Amino acid sequence: MVDSTSLSREMVDQAPIFEPDESDLKAEQIDWSEPEPIRDELEPVQELTGELLPDALRLHVMDTSHRMQCKPDMVAIPLVVMLGSVIGAGCGIRPKKHDDWLVIPNLWGGIVAPPGRQKTPIFQEVLAPISRIEIAAHGSYEEELETFQIEQEVYEAKRKGLQEDLKKSVKPGSRRQKESSNHSLEEAKQALLNLKAPTPPRAKRLKTNDVTIEKLTELLSQNKRGILVFRDELVGHLQSFERPGHEQDRSFYLEGWNGQGSYTVDRIGRGTLVVTSMCISLLGGIQPDKLGAYLHRAIREHDNDGLLQRLQLLVYPDDRRQWTNVDAAPAQQAREKIQTLVSALVDVDFTIYGASAEGEGPPFFRFDADAQELFYAFLENLENHKLRKLDEHPIIIQHLSKFRSLMPSLALIFHLVDVIESTKPKPFISVKSARLAIDWCEYLESHARRVYGMATSFQKKAAAKLATKIREGALQERFTIREVYRKDWEYLTDKESAQKACDALEDAAWIRRVSISPSQAGGRPTVMYEINPALLKSCTDKTGATDRTQSGDDR
Repeated sequence: MVDSTSLSREMVDQAPIFEPDESDLKAEQIDWSEPEPIRDELEPVQELTGELLPDALRLHVMDTSHRMQCKPDMVAIPLVVMLGSVIGAGCGIRPKKHDDWLVIPNLWGGIVAPPGRQKTPIFQEVLAPISRIEIAAHGSYEEELETFQIEQEVYEAKRKGLQEDLKKSVKPGSRRQKESSNHSLEEAKQALLNLKAPTPPRAKRLKTNDVTIEKLTELLSQNKRGILVFRDELVGHLQSFERPGHEQDRSFYLEGWNGQGSYTVDRIGRGTLVVTSMCISLLGGIQPDKLGAYLHRAIREHDNDGLLQRLQLLVYPDDRRQWTNVDAAPAQQAREKIQTLVSALVDVDFTIYGASAEGEGPPFFRFDADAQELFYAFLENLENHKLRKLDEHPIIIQHLSKFRSLMPSLALIFHLVDVIESTKPKPFISVKSARLAIDWCEYLESHARRVYGMATSFQKKAAAKLATKIREGALQERFTIREVYRKDWEYLTDKESAQKACDALEDAAWIRRVSISPSQAGGRPTVMYEINPALLKSCTDKTGATDRTQSGDDR
């Protein structure tokens, strides 16, 4: 009989020996490089200076930005979008000398800034001119509505009386009575036909904040030149298009971007509603984090129909380096000049400013000879260089393609600002306005690259997020890819993004890949990552004790 103790000893002696290789040694026993800084840097942007502003706008923009201690961009962008919305479908520009291609100066724009940067009060200050016009128009509307209600009562009384006459005319009687009745019948019929119902007044609307597309359709049918939709939080508005029951909202806004074309709604209950000019301007504020997440999802899920690229005046300016307490009275003359400018654009017949009228379309302007050549040069550079770069990200190409209409739109807006200030009609857009529009396109392109860089440089953001979590002690000294993406941290919600972040941190000597040998039962080695001890020491120094949690799921 074999001794069981001897058998056990023999089995142990014959078992394979798993010696720890170099990767299994403690991190402290291996030389580490110094961790490199992990930066999630934004693309540089061009600053908006006074030279980029028409004379009539410059003082108001610079004074407001100084008093509110914000960058001039945060005042100029909503101001230009507002001017474009007031012009709306009232007139356009034909950018080519002979072609009838028409551009309506309708613009979408937004300000990207962190919370607490006074976006709301800045918007209120800039949009005050159209708010004042709406308030004054509402007062007139109330008076007109009261008159209409009285006229409506008179109309109903007359209509009721004529209907009674009509009934009497068709009652049976003698032959003579019948002849007289026939005569009265014709008179009653004619009188009813001639009776016209009073036209209800329409409230003048230039902007709206929270609106359904059904109500927006009604507002557009009553305000032929279009309307500005202003939202404090623009990403939330765009995301609302994805809610159940709002699937048509997105396409509705897309149709309203170019400011042309009609739109008809037929409903059994509401009847037929006709919008002769689909012109929707869009403006709002955006928080960087929300925009970055929205952009990344749109690109990754290929949910990209060009909606965001239509925000041609979307800017993300740098913060002011230092805030200064400013307590100064507004430049009242500059503020009044803007009010006069906006009032002069509302409901005006643009032919008095030099626009040409042709057919049933809106009046239009063209470039003068020098400005025309400048536009052709701009268009050729755009088409042959910017839009045909093979190494350019598709979303940048799509955004820049909208500059075909952006440059003429800006040139027209700047031209009308100049015309109203000079009080002289000018049928042709000058080279000065055209040059300023091109300068704006260059400025806006730099901001577009920063904005889209927030999504196209997603790996940098994922690496920066993982680096932050390591600094916070949210991972153990050794961790797996799975442990990273299961925490559902922002930018690290799946295996692919977590792997790319680990690769970037490994290159920067923050972590190191190790292979843990399998157990005696066999299987594949486990790939883990070790954190650089220098970072662990940094965490300990900051907190007093290194806290390695398994479950931190904060974002």
